[in-house]
Amino acid sequence: MSEAFIFVSRHRAQEGKVADLPALAREYAAFVRSHEPDALGYHAFTSEDGTELTQIHLYPDAGAMDHHLKVAHEWIGQAALSVETIAITVLGTPGPVLGEALRANEEAGVPVTVMPRPVAGFDGVA
Repeated sequence: MSEAFIFVSRHRAQEGKVADLPALAREYAAFVRSHEPDALGYHAFTSEDGTELTQIHLYPDAGAMDHHLKVAHEWIGQAALSVETIAITVLGTPGPVLGEALRANEEAGVPVTVMPRPVAGFDGVA
């Protein structure tokens, strides 16, 4: 069974930033792809009206997600000028770096859900 680490975050565009979300997501995807060889995937979707963005990060383990937060820290800080985080879901047991980030988000009022126990899954195309 696959035990990939999955991080899902939902964001709402800041005032006047709705039109920026698609380009922001594409730039972020390019950054992750070029700076994180362990990333298994990254996907981003917007709501019908374009005001919300959902990002899905796929990593082989929690350590790779922690590495992502270290590498992308400045990028994430800049993105916060365009979006407000409205929810986070973690599938897997967070490492120490992500654990700290989750605590900070919870303290800021962001709902955080952690589902640490994988029960089924596979990688690849069936």
